[in-house]
Amino acid sequence: MGVTDVKSLNRKEEILRAAASLFTEKGYSATSMRHLAGSVGLEVSSIYSHIKSKEDLLTEICMTCAHRFLSGMREILQAEEKPVVQLQLILRLHIDMAYDYPESVTVFNKEWRHLPENVLHLFVDQRKQYEFSFKQILEQGRESGVFLFKDTDMIFRILLQTVKFSYFSVRKFPKEQLIKEVLQFVMYGIQRQEEILK
Repeated sequence: MGVTDVKSLNRKEEILRAAASLFTEKGYSATSMRHLAGSVGLEVSSIYSHIKSKEDLLTEICMTCAHRFLSGMREILQAEEKPVVQLQLILRLHIDMAYDYPESVTVFNKEWRHLPENVLHLFVDQRKQYEFSFKQILEQGRESGVFLFKDTDMIFRILLQTVKFSYFSVRKFPKEQLIKEVLQFVMYGIQRQEEILK
């Protein structure tokens, strides 16, 4: 890769970061290419030498996050740990993502409906894969008697809302403190007490 290619790649990364920040601040629909060009010090006409469209930026942000979540879930499943450990790893995955890619994760969660139709189908499929694996872990824990709840889908939705809290907390709390508090809150809420005391 030549120097020019590296500079072009660095510029694209800069544009992607700026896009994630603007989509988070203004929303995807309200962000214009003029806003984006201005945020990275380019003319509107020049920005198109680095990217094709605003849609492409949204696609890359959302699909990169989707890939990171799916890859993380695959690693958790391949580790073949007990459901208790797997759930803790999932919660850590979400919090790690929130701290490592705060703006991208916000865009991933709030703006995905604006994805172009051909990408939207793939995105939704990947999201369903992730949710299926998450619910499967919860169900395995429930069936084995380790988790004390009756409705897996309800608990899944509650847990998603719990970890979404971390997306808005990255500037307020140290990561390790938040991980500790979230894990303690969740595990004491759904796990048999004798399992916790082991």
